[in-house]
Amino acid sequence: RLSVALSADAQCEGDADFCNSLGMTFMYIPHGTFTMGSPVTEIGRFSKENQHQVTLTKGFYMQTTEVTQEQWEAVTGKHAYNFIGCEDNCPAANMSWDDV
Repeated sequence: RLSVALSADAQCEGDADFCNSLGMTFMYIPHGTFTMGSPVTEIGRFSKENQHQVTLTKGFYMQTTEVTQEQWEAVTGKHAYNFIGCEDNCPAANMSWDDV
């Protein structure tokens, strides 16, 4: 596997807290409590999307955009699903939960 380190010294675009050698930008998500799910009045809501409180006990970093096909392949060495007529900067798709 390719080792991709975060660097506070790298030139990040926008308001990112960190970016890595592939140009992936990350923001810090602090611990806290939030409401997950959809209100019963939301159009297009699925029945299993009940609202409930979730508490995160630790903060984490999340990429500021979707993982692209090019980034997925660079990090995992596996080819991401390729949309017809889509370039490497399109979102990676159709990987398993275990692969993620």
